[in-house]
Amino acid sequence: MNQLTTQDSQAEVAISVKEWIIMLLIFAIPLVNIIMMFVWAFDKNIPTSKSNFCKAYIIFTFLMFCFTLLLVFSLGLYATIIQAIHS
Repeated sequence: MNQLTTQDSQAEVAISVKEWIIMLLIFAIPLVNIIMMFVWAFDKNIPTSKSNFCKAYIIFTFLMFCFTLLLVFSLGLYATIIQAIHS
């Protein structure tokens, strides 16, 4: 009774180099990249490797966005403190 489910059979599908290149090119297009990243991450008909890559990319992008905000606010606060000391 070892039947493959749809998800298990998709896990076996290898993504070709051509598909990876097309995906990376789509990621270079503003706004389209965000939409397609979420579509590929959460669509059940997408191969598991592509879905996992998109999920990881979403997490990584969110973390880098938070880090950038933290850095900008920290530098702004630092500049304000330095300006207050020199005034």
